[in-house]
Amino acid sequence: DQLLLLYLSSITRTQLSLAEKLNTAAQIL
Repeated sequence: DQLLLLYLSSITRTQLSLAEKLNTAAQIL
């Protein structure tokens, strides 16, 4: 259970950071 939660949370964090980078890039452009 713990491993699954860690796995899911890491995926969510990765997606959030990717979204932030895309957001920043869109604002620059």
